Amino acid sequence: MKYQIAAVIAVLSISMGSQVFAKDYQNYREAWNAGAGFMNAGNFAAAQEPLEAAFKLSDSDLEKMRIQRALVACYRLLPEPEKFIECNEYIILNSDHNATKSVTRSSLLTFMFQRGKIDQLEDRYQKNIKDKKQEELSHFMLSELYGRYKRNAALSIKHTEELAKLTKDSGGGMTAAQVAELGRQYLTSKKYKEAAEAYEKAAGLDERTASWNWKDAAGAWMKLNQPEKAQAAIKKAEELGPDTRSDQLTYYWHKSLADLLLELNEPKRAIPHLEAALEKTTIDGYRKTCEADLARARNLAQ
Repeated sequence: MKYQIAAVIAVLSISMGSQVFAKDYQNYREAWNAGAGFMNAGNFAAAQEPLEAAFKLSDSDLEKMRIQRALVACYRLLPEPEKFIECNEYIILNSDHNATKSVTRSSLLTFMFQRGKIDQLEDRYQKNIKDKKQEELSHFMLSELYGRYKRNAALSIKHTEELAKLTKDSGGGMTAAQVAELGRQYLTSKKYKEAAEAYEKAAGLDERTASWNWKDAAGAWMKLNQPEKAQAAIKKAEELGPDTRSDQLTYYWHKSLADLLLELNEPKRAIPHLEAALEKTTIDGYRKTCEADLARARNLAQ
């Protein structure tokens, strides 16, 4: 009910042309309700000022994070991106959840890339590193900027490795997703041993993605022509079972292992993976490929 009242007040305020200033808010709650009212009315520009006031008036970390999340929508509409950048950086620096940090990073990079301003972020974080300012944040941002937007695997690896050193020194550590991304960049750079070892390390950091990372480790060992290590990684992946986060991931998990097993001349072991992959996809092209591979595996297994 209080948010509905705030929305009505916001609409009336807009229609009357009135303007409320930070000095008029008595506390965080009053400023937040005013900002929420404007946002509920779809007036993000008007919501900016009371939300900024709420941030200044709050002494709660949870409230401050809540406000910054709301301000993302307001700052997205500004002609210059500085406040949008700072808002997203605040969320990355202050969130306790690695998934939130990762999603926020990707959102910021995509926003800047789509507006042709990715170079602005690159310069910002390179300068930070040069000035020894917010180094963890800067390496964190640049590792993905170079990995997915500038397409420079060597620089992505460099910044990911620097991030690993800094997080270790500060008592933290890299997440499974970050280590797996490092593995992907090693793979792109044809550093197959480093890639395989990174994927195996990532597998030990998060049981939810362990099976997927063992699968990728096996692929890297095969590129290095080390079938025994590839077999060991495949066995680990099979013991853990398929990645079930989505049908598409389950399909890729089974299909990738089947491809590796066929390469290892183990068609009998490949057959159940191909059969399972077929059950998980409705995409015509994928089905045709699986059916052809399954027929080949069955023929070889005779």
